[in-house]
Amino acid sequence: MNTIKALFVVIYTLLIVVFGTFLIAAAIQLITLDDIMNFVGYIYQSTNSRLITACIGLGIALLGIVLGQYSLTRLKKAHILHFDGEDGPTSIALSAIEDIIKRTLSDNDEVKDPKIIIAAKRKKLVVSLKVQLVGNFSIQELSKILRAEITSKLQKLLGQQYHIVVKLHIAKIDKKEAETASDFQENRRLPFPEYPEE
Repeated sequence: MNTIKALFVVIYTLLIVVFGTFLIAAAIQLITLDDIMNFVGYIYQSTNSRLITACIGLGIALLGIVLGQYSLTRLKKAHILHFDGEDGPTSIALSAIEDIIKRTLSDNDEVKDPKIIIAAKRKKLVVSLKVQLVGNFSIQELSKILRAEITSKLQKLLGQQYHIVVKLHIAKIDKKEAETASDFQENRRLPFPEYPEE
């Protein structure tokens, strides 16, 4: 089945290349208007030539429809994750998993503006996480904590059926903002000065 689909893709690609080459040749006048008219005249010469041309056109149209449906099906499958739940097969959208991860990260004050991309490959779930960090901390320790939190949350959701890989990309570390927030919290804790009674 995969061989047939690959053959369809190759044939359709060749047809598009031939059509594009024809347009280029016509634009730079390698093919003249007389050549085009002679070709059209040849098609109209007999019933067989018209029938062959109609079959070729129908084949190209059907090939385009099949490839379009195949591409849409693959695109839909790529955005849905399937796993076996306790009560039977279950499917979940990858966007829902992204929301779960964002809610998990929202409890962590050191993480800011997370951007998440999830890809499912067979029994492997790859989570690409791009974040900005706020504060003074060990990047290695925080990376371990974030990976552990995300992996634990997804394993509770999906079970052990998928191998979860978390790729972490730190886009920015903002220490000034953390220091400002820390100073603000400290100022809030300062007691009001005591004034002598008059």
